[in-house]
Amino acid sequence: MFEQFLQQFDILSIFIRLTMSMIFGASIGFDRSKKGSPAGLKTHSLVCIGSTLVMLTSEYCFVNYGLGDITRLPAQVISGIGFLGAGMILVTGNDRIKGLTSAASIWFSACIGLAVGIGFYFGAFVATILELFVLKLLSKHFSTQANQVTIDLYIEYTSSFDLSSMILLMKNHKIELVNEDNHLLKNLNVKENSHSTIISLQISNTMDESELISLFQSIQGINCVYTIN
Repeated sequence: MFEQFLQQFDILSIFIRLTMSMIFGASIGFDRSKKGSPAGLKTHSLVCIGSTLVMLTSEYCFVNYGLGDITRLPAQVISGIGFLGAGMILVTGNDRIKGLTSAASIWFSACIGLAVGIGFYFGAFVATILELFVLKLLSKHFSTQANQVTIDLYIEYTSSFDLSSMILLMKNHKIELVNEDNHLLKNLNVKENSHSTIISLQISNTMDESELISLFQSIQGINCVYTIN
């Protein structure tokens, strides 16, 4: 009985679907925000809600006007979300590709939103749980090294940046700078009022990414820090 109620296409059902998509998207985005990803809670929530709205609009046109193929608009979401994901992918100075996880997470949120929009609640719920499992557990327990993980940090800093403080902080917390390309170190030389760089760090897998970001934010002259993964 309750399942039949959820499958109805009325005002209450539309409200429930949009609310569910917001919850699913926010749960994924919250995890990404804790890891310092530029695509966090708001981005994932909006993508998920927007995808649900597109599916609802397509279903509305089909039910009320009998117009066209119900899958035409959702198909454009799947391909169009690639433009948003492409802006998150970066190639670092040591020729490593970063941002694929964030891009895939955004695309996945759009898929979840479409599933909720058409009323496939169980599939959307299971997919959300599986994505959180992959992001939270698999990334920790199946890293390339047993006790250490490599993290890329995007840093914006000013002329007051204190390089010696950063070196001391890294030494005290056993953080190693992965220097496969010398230009990463050269970018840290302060010559102008504002700079940005990407550095690769090797940290213990027991250190949380939010803790790492807080440490670097405490360094004088650093304005912005977030992870790229």
